[in-house]
Formats: sequence, C-alpha cells, structure tokens
Amino acid sequence: MRESRVLHRGQHVFVPDFEAIHTSGERVHLEIVGFWTPEYLVHKQKMIDLFPDQRILLLVQSSIASKLEPSPKHHVLEFKSKIQMSKVM
Repeated sequence: MRESRVLHRGQHVFVPDFEAIHTSGERVHLEIVGFWTPEYLVHKQKMIDLFPDQRILLLVQSSIASKLEPSPKHHVLEFKSKIQMSKVM
C-alpha cells in the first residue's frame, strides 16, 4: 500500500487515503471514513460518486455506515474502532 494518486474530474479533485496495488497491477483506492459531521459525510459521498469508474474501498466506522450509499463499484468494509488489515486484503 502507498499514498493514493490524485483523482480528478473537471474542477473536482479527490485524494483517497491509500492505494493498494495487486501483483497483477489492479489498483484499489482506500478511503477511511471515520466520525465526521453530517455535512462532511454528504460532501464525501458527492466526491466519491464523481468516480464510479474507479475501484474505491470505503473503510467506514460502523456507527456511520448506514449514512453512506456506495455505488456497485465502491465497496464498504465496516470497522468498529480499529481497521483489520486481514479483512482489507
């Protein structure tokens, strides 16, 4: 894993927290969504929705998971207080 590359669409820029690259070359962006304000979650959802063509794994704190609506390309992995890397892999 490493820092993610910048995703851009028009005037919008999104920098996921990390990027995982499989030995096959397949890339998955990882975005950690913890405890944030409702307004920030709405903004985050809009930004993620701008990139349906990208594989984005949302690592979402359980207490707010129901507030995000992932697209078919964006998968959600919930965590309570700590992200378990074995589940991410």
